Amino acid sequence: MEPSGIISNIFLFIFFAVISIFILIFVYGIFSNLKQARHNFKQPVLTIPTTIVAKRTKVNTTAHRHRGDTHRTINGTYTNYYVTFEDTSGGRVEFLNSTNSKESRYINRATTSKLFTSFKIMTR
Repeated sequence: MEPSGIISNIFLFIFFAVISIFILIFVYGIFSNLKQARHNFKQPVLTIPTTIVAKRTKVNTTAHRHRGDTHRTINGTYTNYYVTFEDTSGGRVEFLNSTNSKESRYINRATTSKLFTSFKIMTR
């Protein structure tokens, strides 16, 4: 066998080995996420009396720098709204509020409500 044939066979082996590794990692990621989701859906839903103790916002800016340009072009901003709940035993948990800004202003601190969750709130 001539040297160019050996080199091309080695290249093909490495090429397909790398592609196979990426495919296996991708498939493993899908199955591990499905396993975790199945586990989460089997957990009991708890109703916990809570009080809203804090609200905060985080404004994020998406920016894009053009190649060769020294200026920065801002493409847009978005705001995340967070709400912190405290249960009767003193455990706190913070959630990303999926409402928009108009609905978020009606969430008041010291409001008592029931939180429906399927995981244990950690206490300090």
